[in-house]
Amino acid sequence: MIAFIRVPKNVIALESICMHCGNSCEDNDKFCSQNCRDSHIIEITVRINEATQNDKSHTKKISEDN
Repeated sequence: MIAFIRVPKNVIALESICMHCGNSCEDNDKFCSQNCRDSHIIEITVRINEATQNDKSHTKKISEDN
């Protein structure tokens, strides 16, 4: 069964935009593809590693929390 919904002309449809490349996504996805998701995770990991590389107290605190 197919249902049609009437949308008033003054309603703006929002589309999801990929957090990595900025392309449009389907539904409420945050990424347009698995490659964009993986690239985003790698990018964040690199940024975190760079931020904590010379911060010995932060690294020590992380190891104590585990």
